[in-house]
Amino acid sequence: MDALKQAQKDGVVLGLKNVSGIIPRVDIDVLLSEQPDTFNLFLLALEALQSHVDPKTEEELKQDKMGYFQIAGWSMSSDESHVAELTPRAPAGIHGLPDKPWDNIRTDDSQGGGSYCPHGTIYFPTWHRPYVALMEQSLYDKVNSIAGEFGDKKRWTAAAQKFRLPYWDYYRPRGGESIFPGVKNPASGTTSFEYEFSMPKILTVPEIMAYRPGANKEPQLMRNPLYSYEFPEESLSPNEWNAIDASDRRSNRLLASRKVTTRHPTTSQGEESDVASMNRVLDQQRAPRLEAMLNMIEWPIYADYTTFSNTNRQPGAVANGSLEGLHGAYHVFVGGQGHMARVPVSSFDPVFWLHHCNIDRILAIWQALHDSWIPSKDEATAPLVPFRSDRSKSQFWDSDGSRSLEPFGYTYPDVTGSKDQQEIRSRFNRKYRWSLHETFRPNIPSKPTPDMEPIDVLKTYFFQFKPQPIDLLPPSDAPEAQSVLADAPSAVEASEKVVAPAVHRAQQVLALAPTEHAKGSEPEVRSEAAPSKPAATSSAEVKTNAAVPVEIRPQKPSNLEDDEILAKQPEGTKMIRQWFVDSSVARNATHGSFTVFFFIGDFDDTAANYMTSPTVGGISHVFVAPPQTCANCALQADEAAVAYETNPVTPMLLDYIENENKELKSLHPKDVVPFLKANLHRRVLGANSVMIKPEDVKLKVSVSTTLSYVAPGSTIPEFVSSATYPEVTGEQV
Repeated sequence: MDALKQAQKDGVVLGLKNVSGIIPRVDIDVLLSEQPDTFNLFLLALEALQSHVDPKTEEELKQDKMGYFQIAGWSMSSDESHVAELTPRAPAGIHGLPDKPWDNIRTDDSQGGGSYCPHGTIYFPTWHRPYVALMEQSLYDKVNSIAGEFGDKKRWTAAAQKFRLPYWDYYRPRGGESIFPGVKNPASGTTSFEYEFSMPKILTVPEIMAYRPGANKEPQLMRNPLYSYEFPEESLSPNEWNAIDASDRRSNRLLASRKVTTRHPTTSQGEESDVASMNRVLDQQRAPRLEAMLNMIEWPIYADYTTFSNTNRQPGAVANGSLEGLHGAYHVFVGGQGHMARVPVSSFDPVFWLHHCNIDRILAIWQALHDSWIPSKDEATAPLVPFRSDRSKSQFWDSDGSRSLEPFGYTYPDVTGSKDQQEIRSRFNRKYRWSLHETFRPNIPSKPTPDMEPIDVLKTYFFQFKPQPIDLLPPSDAPEAQSVLADAPSAVEASEKVVAPAVHRAQQVLALAPTEHAKGSEPEVRSEAAPSKPAATSSAEVKTNAAVPVEIRPQKPSNLEDDEILAKQPEGTKMIRQWFVDSSVARNATHGSFTVFFFIGDFDDTAANYMTSPTVGGISHVFVAPPQTCANCALQADEAAVAYETNPVTPMLLDYIENENKELKSLHPKDVVPFLKANLHRRVLGANSVMIKPEDVKLKVSVSTTLSYVAPGSTIPEFVSSATYPEVTGEQV
C-alpha cells in the first residue's frame, strides 16, 4: 500500500498487479449482485472522490490531481481570456479544456498533434487504457481507506482487495420484454423484443441505499454517485463553458447544464435526465450495434489493428466501422444533447468510466483473437501523455507497455480460462449472437447463456427503500451475501423520514414508461432552412470502397437468387446477407461533435424527435472537441481529417419484411436496392441541437452488402464476399 500511496502523491499510473494481484473486471450488475460488499465500497469511494471538500480537513479538493474533477478532464488557470478563442493551447485536466496542463505535464507532437486525448488516431484504444486505470487506481485507494473505517475491518478489507472498476455490457439483458420505436408494428410505430437492454438500473436512480462506517447495521440513503456528477461551484468560468459552444451561437441552442451532468436533457441547461428516452434509444439501437461489434471481432476486414482501432481510415484499408466508431455511438445514445455527447465534459458523467471499461474489454477480446498491432515501433513506443509510469516524471506508458492487461492488474472473464482462439471466439459468439434475428444466428437458440441471464438487481439492498424481509437480500449461502448480512439486523429497519424522498424519486424513475418527447420550435438550420419533408440525397463522388475484408475487394453485384448461391455449398449451409449504410464526413467541420442520422422511411423532420424516430435506421456520432479545447483536433482540422463509419441496417430491413404491410419482399439486392433508393434519408445535427446541412460536413453516403456462410452444425459465420451499390445514393464511400 505504501507504493500505492506514493503513486497517488506522484501522479503515477502504478498498475494494481503488485498491489492486489490480477482481479477480473465484471459487468456492473454482476458486481452489484455477487460482490455487494465490494460494490458498496465502490459507491462510497466514488462519492468521496467526487466530493468538493474533504470532510475531515474542509480543504477544497477540486485541485487534487488524483481527484475526480482533475482526472475527468478540466483545470483552471488565473488567465482565462484565451479560452473563447479558436486557438489550440496546452492540454488541461486530462479529457477537457486546454487551460492548464495536468500536473504540469505538457505534450509534444508524438500523438498526432500533442493533445492528451487522441480521438481519430491509432492511439485511441491504447491511450484510454491507462486513463481508465488511473481512475481505477484512485478509486481503489479510496475503497481501501473507507474499508478500514468499518468496525469489521477484516470483512470490508477483504472486499476492498477485490475491487476493480466494473464495465457496462451494452448487450447484456437487464430485464424482460421491451417496446421501443420501430417499424415492426406500423400502426403504433414500435418494435418489441422479449428482453430489454436498457441502462443498468443502478445508473438511473438519483438515490440509493448503502452501508456506511459507523452505521453499518442497516443501509442508509445516499445520493447516487453513479447517476450524475455535480460540478463544484465557480469551478468553471463562463468563458470555459462558452468555449464548448463557440461554433453554435443560435438563440434556440440546447446547451448542457453547468451545474450537473445530464443524459437526454429536454431543455437548455436543464438539470433533469430523461431516462425513458435514453433507454428507448439503447433498446432501438441494440441490434444494429451488436451486429457491428460481432463483425469487428469475427471478420477478416478488422484483423488489422490500424483499421479496427479508429475512425481515421488508414491508406489501403477498406473498412468503415471501428472500435472508436462504436464508442462514439454510445456517447450520443447515452448523452443525447447532454454531457456524454460532448468531448470536453463527457468524462464527468460517471457512466463514462463504465462505458470505456467495456470498450477496453472489446479491445482485449479482439487482441486475444488477433496478433496485429501498431506497425511502427516509433509509434508503438510514443509516450501516452500524461500517464506517468514511474516517479521520474519523464517516463510514460506507451502503447507497447499498455498492450497487455497484466501490468494494470485486471482481466476480463471473456479472455480467461483458455488461450485457444477458436474457443474464445466461439464462446463470444454464443454469448451475444442469441439476441439477433434468427437470420443471423443459425444453430443458436434465442435464449441467453446462463451467465447472461438478466439479474433482478431490485432485490438487492441497494434498492430497498422501504423495510424489506431479509430474504429479499442476497441469498445467505453466498459468501459475499453472508458478509453483507454480518452487521445487518434481522430486518432492515430504515427510518421512514430518511427513506421517503428516495422512495418517491428513485422508484418513480424505475417505473418510467415511454413518454412523448418534449416539443419545441424547430431548431434553426445552418446555411438554410431544413425542408419539411425528407429530401432526396445529393450526388457526389469520393474515392474508397465499402466494408469488405482487406484481402477481398468488392465484387460486382450478383443477380443470382439465394438458393442458386447456396446450391454450390455443402447441404445444410446457411447464408447471412447483411446491409450497411456507409458514410464519411469532414471530422472537424463544425469545430465540435455532431451526429448523422439515417432514416429508412418517412419521419418527423423535427430535430428533437430524430433520436427516437421509428424509422431511424442508423446513428453515427462524430466525437470531436472544439479546436480551442483540443490541440489534436486543431491539427486534424488543419489536415482536413475524414471520419468513416458504417451502420448495419439489416435489422430494420427485416422488420420491414415481417411487418403487416410487407413493404419489403426480401434481403436480395433486387428488392433492397430500389427500396433504399426510395426511402433512405439523412440529417445532421450539431451538439447543441442545431441542424446542419449535410454538405457543410462533406457527408458522403453509400450502401453495401455482404454475404457470409454458416457451415452445417457451426454457429460462427464466415465472410464470403461483398458488393457496393452506388446507384442508391449516387455516391461511393
